[in-house]
Amino acid sequence: MAMEKLYSIRDTHSRAITAIGYNPARREILIGCEDGVIKCYESETGKLCSVQHEHKGWVTDFLYWTAAKLMLSAANDGVIVAWSSGGGVFDIVPIGIPVYCMAINPWKKQIVCGFNGAIRIYGLDESKEMGHIIDLHPVNIYELHEDIVRSIIWQDSKIYSAGYDGKLIKYDISAVRSEDGKNPKVNHHAHDAGISCLLMAKDNENNTWVISGSFDKTAKIWTVDLDLVHRLDNFMATVSGICYVPRNKTLWVAGGTSYATLFDPKSGDKVSEFIGTFQKEEEENILYKF
Repeated sequence: MAMEKLYSIRDTHSRAITAIGYNPARREILIGCEDGVIKCYESETGKLCSVQHEHKGWVTDFLYWTAAKLMLSAANDGVIVAWSSGGGVFDIVPIGIPVYCMAINPWKKQIVCGFNGAIRIYGLDESKEMGHIIDLHPVNIYELHEDIVRSIIWQDSKIYSAGYDGKLIKYDISAVRSEDGKNPKVNHHAHDAGISCLLMAKDNENNTWVISGSFDKTAKIWTVDLDLVHRLDNFMATVSGICYVPRNKTLWVAGGTSYATLFDPKSGDKVSEFIGTFQKEEEENILYKF
């Protein structure tokens, strides 16, 4: 299946892009930058809609809270900003320490955030009865990492966290509490260097994988119990992004080039040559919409 490039956005910002997200309520692509600037673009045209300056530090993550129709942005300034569907600021939550990643459990109405050395679970309240949409008193704190927690997945009763310490951890929060958390499974050396990205993918045959990318220039495919299935290597640089495309059942991995390398997650085989992509495009620092 070939894919057509619709447009490219050039000269996005003078400083490095550190986070990217999508706001379905406003149908906008968001980019966050290392100087705290957030820029919003129309997803259909690539037109710049707005430039926001609420953060004072490196923007680290975006997360859409569907039930409340709020877009959340986090940064290493220790603040989470909630943006309304109208595009304005709905709430500024003073977490107090740098936030590096976020994930939501909509049924529990809780959010988990990654910090330096720990993850914390907070209650959510869109009516702000506690003063903010996030209750600043954590429900749980798990201090099992030794460095920045860069990626989090929350799926049903399982939380997965990955950090710059190379650890990949699964928490079963439905289990009975143990002394060091709720029965976590810790892979202390999931990668030989820090983990830069984490993804959960599921195909229409009910195969589910956890996929990690690292500064060691590899990506790894794991079972949901963190048993290694495939190791994908020979990337040119840090694996900076991973994406699963259900339509053609392919895993897209970015690592040092301007195009993604495609894999079949079931077999671990590289399938880029069988699917039309943009691999012949000139290498430029641009943002693509597919």
